[in-house]
This record gives sequence, structure tokens and C-alpha cells, in this order.
Amino acid sequence: MQIKSSNRFIDLYLFSIGFAIIFILIAFHMPTFRWLVLLPVFGIVLWLVVLKYRFPKSVSVTGNTMTIKYFQAFSTKYDSFPVSACQFKLDMYTRVIKDHKKKHYELVISMNKTERWKLTTLEGFHVEDFKALLRHIGIF
Repeated sequence: MQIKSSNRFIDLYLFSIGFAIIFILIAFHMPTFRWLVLLPVFGIVLWLVVLKYRFPKSVSVTGNTMTIKYFQAFSTKYDSFPVSACQFKLDMYTRVIKDHKKKHYELVISMNKTERWKLTTLEGFHVEDFKALLRHIGIF
């Protein structure tokens, strides 16, 4: 069983870093505007904070092993752990943006009462996928 994310933040992440590098190169060759080089430098420092964030791409269950594929710091990584040691919690919450209410879901995966992963519909997952995954595991 595998569910995938349709997350677009990774593309935005890479585009922003590339744009900052191009901006630095162009501004550096303009002697009167060299101070503009500092703007993307501050932006890059802010992105370094984002480098610590893990963007989940997919979740798969094979036998008793759950594997989460995620993007972090310009590379794809994997996190595997036993399903039997996990606790799962599916929650719904409502976000109001400009008088529009929209329901979002989050699946929290914990081990030893410590939150290990929080997967949300904002990250490109679908609630039907969460429910199918929990049914496959035998929880929902």
C-alpha cells in the first residue's frame, strides 16, 4: 500500500534558491547596486531555516514496515519503522481564509508517545488516502 503527495513546495523551494543565485550574479555586476546583493543573502538565510523542514513525498506499508519518502536539504531520504510500534491519529480541523471554511485533515504518526511524523492534506495528501492506509494497517 502506498500513498503519494502532490506537494508543490519542493518546486518553489528549488526555484527560489536558483532565483536568489541569479539575482546575486546580476546585482554583483552592477557597481552602483552592489548593496542589492544583500537581499538574497538574507533570503537564503531564511531558506536555511526551511532546510530543516522535511517535505513528505510518499508513505508505503510493506508487511510490518512503514517507509516514508521525504525531501530535505536538496536530497530524497527515507525513514522506515515498524507499524506495530506506531500510534496513529487522524484529525480534522477547519481553516477560514477570506470567509471560506475549508476542512483539512492531518495524520499524526507517533512512536513511544513522541510525534514522529505529521502528514496533512495541505502537503498534497488526500483524506481518502489516509483512510485507505489506516484500513490497510487494520486501524480504521
